[in-house]
Amino acid sequence: HSEQLPDSTAKATGMRNRLSIGGYGEAVMTRNFYSDNYLRYSTPDAYKGQSHGRFDLPHAVIFLGYDFGKGWSMSSEIEFEHGGTESAVEIEEEEAGEYEKEIERGGEVALEQFWIQKSFMPQLNVRAGMLVV
Repeated sequence: HSEQLPDSTAKATGMRNRLSIGGYGEAVMTRNFYSDNYLRYSTPDAYKGQSHGRFDLPHAVIFLGYDFGKGWSMSSEIEFEHGGTESAVEIEEEEAGEYEKEIERGGEVALEQFWIQKSFMPQLNVRAGMLVV
């Protein structure tokens, strides 16, 4: 005797089987054994031995795809470089350690590709959208 799933559960399970989510990327961490203080060159003895680290996401991609059925499907990739857009704080030694906060494009967020495809048979597909060539 096999047990039947309710219609709503069967539909939700079918929807999950059609959805594809994925991604990949890289992370970089550095540990520098010197001071990051803006006065480290004018008075090096005062800042000797201090250390600091940095963390960066040079490249990360999120993938989203969906199979609508009847030969229709879509796929997309969103790419993040260096953690996306950001603001930066700059400390200038020449100006007595003046802080300058700037909004700049430190990273990038881009829709790398997005397409919709119609499959007529395994040998014949038509794809339209923003494609990577």
